[in-house]
Amino acid sequence: MPLKEISDTVYRDEEVRAVAAATDEGDSDDQSVEDYAVDYKLPPLTSDSRLADEVAAIVACMAKMNESVKVMCDTEAALPSASAAPWWSSALRMWDMKASAARLGYHARTALSWSHSSLEQLLLQAVITTRQWTRARSSFSRSTTDKGSRLDCAMASRPSRSCRRTSPIARGAYRRSWRCCSRSASGPLRRSKGTRESS
Repeated sequence: MPLKEISDTVYRDEEVRAVAAATDEGDSDDQSVEDYAVDYKLPPLTSDSRLADEVAAIVACMAKMNESVKVMCDTEAALPSASAAPWWSSALRMWDMKASAARLGYHARTALSWSHSSLEQLLLQAVITTRQWTRARSSFSRSTTDKGSRLDCAMASRPSRSCRRTSPIARGAYRRSWRCCSRSASGPLRRSKGTRESS
């Protein structure tokens, strides 16, 4: 292999490693392949947990997964087309493939863990909302029942107009109560002129 082609291959290998290292910005700089075998520990759910943050974490993991796949494709495509040696014949490319595969699995498991956490958060919010709705509904039902009971008691304490008009007993009781009230207010009742003449 010519010297220029060897130098270009080394440069591309360094570029591939730089891209692979850039996929995990925010993580520790000295993270090795063995570190990706340990699952990421999610923070516990608290009252400050938000579903939007968990979805954003899933999106970030998906982006790193895509970058790891791209690194693996670039590693395989870095071989010259005329070369008969596969990528696994090179220790350097083998290490890059191993690191990218480990990184891909790590971020895939992390995204799955965040997905489970987001489902738990969504279920928790649904339970809280249902309890609040049930409490508000029962309170509204009690207030409506109390108002209806007071209205029924008020309507039952006074006779209706139709009852005073149609029922003789109710009409007589109503007249007697009206006469008593009139006598107490203005003395004995006076007969009208028409009534005196007819008698």
